[in-house]
Amino acid sequence: MKRSMLTALGLVVALSMSAPALAQKAKDNLRIPLKFPIDFISYSYSGNINETQFSTMAVYDTLVVFDEGAKKFVPSLAKSWKMIDPKTIEFELRDDVKWSDGNAFVPEDVVDSLMWFINPDAKLTNAGNWEWIEKVEKTGANTVRLYNKRPTPHALARLTAGSDIWPAHVTTKLADRKDFGRAPIGTGPYKATQVDSNQGIVLVKNPDYKLAGPGRPSAKIGRIHLLAIPDPGTMPGSKTLTAIGRAGVDSAAASRRRASS
Repeated sequence: MKRSMLTALGLVVALSMSAPALAQKAKDNLRIPLKFPIDFISYSYSGNINETQFSTMAVYDTLVVFDEGAKKFVPSLAKSWKMIDPKTIEFELRDDVKWSDGNAFVPEDVVDSLMWFINPDAKLTNAGNWEWIEKVEKTGANTVRLYNKRPTPHALARLTAGSDIWPAHVTTKLADRKDFGRAPIGTGPYKATQVDSNQGIVLVKNPDYKLAGPGRPSAKIGRIHLLAIPDPGTMPGSKTLTAIGRAGVDSAAASRRRASS
């Protein structure tokens, strides 16, 4: 997982700071060329992590994030957490967050998402990331408990890196959850307005984003267009690897990388 995260981060950083991308700054529009086309936004289902990592982090949120400056885990969708015993963590969730379709974020979203990660029927490419989870239950109006199979020191790190929370009011109605990534609904700093393998992915700033903080910045660019350019000869150079703060997801990428180390 660490290798995949680092590779994805390097790809996104290099491409976002390329000449074609910077040429669009004045128009509040960032263009990011990718090597392969993307037809869904989902880290969990992606067989090509490099190409989907950026859009996944932009659209979805996790329970906690890693503040690289403070070197600690900080709240995101979960406003706080505590250890009940060595194998049980209770999370108090935010009650002021809405999905991009206007519905409220609720504990059922967390339970459904995390339970799906450990469901053998999900057939996720990286299912081993959550094999330590026994079950997840709603325990109150805004609380959930995560029960581990054994004491798991890296639990928060795993919940930071790739454990994106999806809306249960949408996913539970789908015959195939992979279809969710083709019309995604998230709580993140960006909304996906287009997901098309030919026309690319279009992300627009979420003006209602609630979770901006030290470990997770708000959007800085109004519109991001990720489009596949499969010919390596036409790909921009990548001599400089630097943070992509202008896109508003640089800290999230760095935090997930650090948390998963």
